[in-house]
Amino acid sequence: MAVDDLKPELNFYGATHIKSPNLDNLASQSMVFERSYCNIPVCGASRVSILTGLRPTRNRFVDAYTKKDD
Repeated sequence: MAVDDLKPELNFYGATHIKSPNLDNLASQSMVFERSYCNIPVCGASRVSILTGLRPTRNRFVDAYTKKDD
């Protein structure tokens, strides 16, 4: 499961103000990653990278208005 733009603001990460019973149940039966990294700090580029499998370079996926290589 890949999630874009989701900080660790969930109950199973300790955020008690969030109500996420289904994700809490999934987390109780799964491996929960405690450390994660983003490849590009904008959602559009990060999403395109996740969906295409291509990593960002100096010219690819550098901002929110990104396109795959021509």
